[in-house]
Amino acid sequence: MAQIKLNATYGLTGTLPAVSGANLTTLNATNISSGTLNAARYSGGKVLQAVSTDSLMNITSNTTSFVTMNFTVQITPSATSSKILIMFNSGIGYQNEGDEIHTIYYTLYRDATNLGEATGIQGTYFHTFTYNDVFGHANFQILDSPNTVSEITYAPYIRVSSVNVDFDTLLAGRHNLTALEIAA
Repeated sequence: MAQIKLNATYGLTGTLPAVSGANLTTLNATNISSGTLNAARYSGGKVLQAVSTDSLMNITSNTTSFVTMNFTVQITPSATSSKILIMFNSGIGYQNEGDEIHTIYYTLYRDATNLGEATGIQGTYFHTFTYNDVFGHANFQILDSPNTVSEITYAPYIRVSSVNVDFDTLLAGRHNLTALEIAA
């Protein structure tokens, strides 16, 4: 083994032995400035793809059953273990014609499966508006585990409690649906 001497004037002198990193098991990633990390150590939670769609379609509903909002987003997961984060955003432009109290309910379908409860995922409540234009906003997020690598279609649906509601994009803006594939 090489001998190392401490010299008070110049510090350490001598030859240091070669060091191997083969036995290192835990490194703090903030201290790594170059090189390659094993992908298995950091792959979870990564966004693999993003797909988004907008709609300017005006939608009128007067039914207490869920009806389609007539726009969808399609995504094909790259692995069965992937999760899909769906983000929905919609403005509500409503012009009422009398004293009305109503609730608007939203849900999301994956192909033919309702991902929300029977009553819906999100509700927006309006109380006794008299001859006014009303603007509201609704959004929700769902983390889905579809367990497939086949194309999936997500579609938002709405229902109302009792009165005719007009989702007027001229008053309220566009509807948006975004799907993000998240690595498991």
